Amino acid sequence: MAEFQRERAERMAQMREAGATSREVAVEFGVSPWRVHQIVAKLHAERRREQLAGSFLARVRNLNDIDALWDRQVLCQTLFPESVLAKRADALLSRKQQTSLRDLMDALIPIKPWHCETLWARMPAYEIRGIGKKTYAAMIQRLSELDLGSEFNSEWAEREQALKVWQTKRLQGLSTA
Repeated sequence: MAEFQRERAERMAQMREAGATSREVAVEFGVSPWRVHQIVAKLHAERRREQLAGSFLARVRNLNDIDALWDRQVLCQTLFPESVLAKRADALLSRKQQTSLRDLMDALIPIKPWHCETLWARMPAYEIRGIGKKTYAAMIQRLSELDLGSEFNSEWAEREQALKVWQTKRLQGLSTA
C-alpha cells in the first residue's frame, strides 16, 4: 500500500474505531460505504501480515542458523514484502518446499570461482524469468538491510564484498579468464 493510501486507510480506520458508520466515513472521503469496508479490511490484513512477519523474522534472527529449513513461501513473502520480489524469490527457490537462508544466498551470490566474464553467467538468479538487473539489485539491497542473525549477516557481508571486488576488477579489466 502506497504511503498516501496507507494514511487515508489509517484515517478511515480511526474514524470507524471512534464510532463513525461506514456511510459517514464514505461521505467524508467521497467513496462508497462498501469501499470503506474494503479499505479498512485491507489495512487490518496488512497490519496482521506485518505483525506475523516481524515475529517470523525475530525467530529467524534468534535461531541464528543459516542452514535451518523454513517454508519457502513464508520465507520469501517475509523477506521480500514487495509482492514482485517475493514471487521472483519463490521462483528462484522453487525446487524445494523447505529452504534455508544459505540456499537463498547461494542463488543470489554463490560461492564459486569468480572466473565468469559477465554477471549474467555468474548468478543463478538471472536464469529466472523476470529477474533482471533491477530486481536482482532490489533483492540484494533488501537482504542487506535485514538483521537475520550474526551468522547470516557475516556470511552475507563476505559474499557482498566478493561481488563488489569482482565487479571492480571486471570494470578495470583485471578479471581472470
